[in-house]
Amino acid sequence: MENSTKPAAASLAEQEAEKAKTEKIKKIITWITAAVAAVVVIVLIYVFAVRNPGIKKAEAAFSKAYTELSMGNDSLALTDMRAAAEFGGKSGNLAKVYAANMLYENGDYAAALEYYKKADLDDEIAAPGVLGKAGDCLVALGKPEEAISYFDKAASAADGNPQLVPYFLQKKARVYNNLGKSDEEAKVYDEIIKKYPMSLQAQSAEKYLERAKAAAANK
Repeated sequence: MENSTKPAAASLAEQEAEKAKTEKIKKIITWITAAVAAVVVIVLIYVFAVRNPGIKKAEAAFSKAYTELSMGNDSLALTDMRAAAEFGGKSGNLAKVYAANMLYENGDYAAALEYYKKADLDDEIAAPGVLGKAGDCLVALGKPEEAISYFDKAASAADGNPQLVPYFLQKKARVYNNLGKSDEEAKVYDEIIKKYPMSLQAQSAEKYLERAKAAAANK
């Protein structure tokens, strides 16, 4: 009789242990489910209470500024663009670029540069263009070495575009020319000719390459 009760007792103990294990797993699943639900709620609150209203405000601010610009009210448009640029999102970033362009045209290169640097555009044409304009600002501000780095960034962002890359490379070559770095200038023009022979820049690059080589030989 003793031998028959021992297996029964062991079986009961195993059942209790399995039951406790199952309950523990259920609790863990409940905690995980609650945590996921909490995250979802937080995301929804952000989207509907914070992000969406912010986007609408940015769009309204940019629209107002663009209307003023279209009407030729440049001064007011710049003020409104700078206000719209305080927002994030697509409209806020577009406002940064418009404000930067207007400041650049006004000769305020330092202020324009700050907006170009802050602009974050996810576009294969606009993004390299913004980096290139930042380079133009740096040239105007007498910072050629930093300008070269931005023209490099612009060419890299252009990702092999046969029209854009040689355009930024040519800007880089011109800065080297102004610095008197003929060897570096020649390398850039040689790159344009070899990698982008069908580009507009390649048509004049041969002439500038020979000039750069001659200048380097005379040093």
